[in-house]
Amino acid sequence: MDWAIQSPRAWFGRLSYSMREYGFKQALADHILFYKRDGDDITLLIVYVNDMIVTGSNISEIEKLQCRLAKELEMKDLGALST
Repeated sequence: MDWAIQSPRAWFGRLSYSMREYGFKQALADHILFYKRDGDDITLLIVYVNDMIVTGSNISEIEKLQCRLAKELEMKDLGALST
């Protein structure tokens, strides 16, 4: 199979593995959603093509996840979402 076709699949596989290592679960209904609950707190990661949205109820958990992912994946923080 062509590497260009396999590359996104390999990247997502690597991301999925890393998220499980961090204690996240992958949603059964939509595989692009990863979540982690810790008591009343929740952290979410949503992936669309090569964009990621990280959100949640605990800013320190969000920042920790962003730092971990930046170490493993080439990432650029585009800041807060706006409407």
